[in-house]
Amino acid sequence: MRSLYLFICLVLLSHNIFAQDTTKTVPPRTICVLASAVVPTSGQFLEGRGDRWMFMTTVVAGAIGYWHVQDTMFNSALNQYERASADLLAETRRSTNLSEDLLAKRDEVERLYDRARERRKSIKGAKMLLAAVWVINIADAYIGYPNLRPLIQPDKQGVRVTLAYDF
Repeated sequence: MRSLYLFICLVLLSHNIFAQDTTKTVPPRTICVLASAVVPTSGQFLEGRGDRWMFMTTVVAGAIGYWHVQDTMFNSALNQYERASADLLAETRRSTNLSEDLLAKRDEVERLYDRARERRKSIKGAKMLLAAVWVINIADAYIGYPNLRPLIQPDKQGVRVTLAYDF
């Protein structure tokens, strides 16, 4: 298994994927934007902007990680509430009068319910963050698109063709 990781690392190091190649043809802007809309950060990769691709990949991964943490915490709080609610219901059926223990358990169930509601709000915030990152990713693929156009410049030794960025 280590040899496989070593082989992959050597292959990646032998091909500099972040090198700026001026002879590379960039796909049309529409393709890059649609690719970024379908698979986040793929538009930046297609444009050949390795630094932006790495940055946006990190931002997307962070937003997904934040959503996952909030979802896990919500599920944990919901499970605690459901267990405490089932225990309270079972004890209420067993006893005939409201004791201090039942009142304390009822307060505990209400507190757990409030915590689960707070976690649900956090999940909504995490989803809104993911949506914002997705929109920013698409906008970055659209705005940051390098319009490469060849410029033919006459020179004393002949004709020189260069590539220029037009934003």
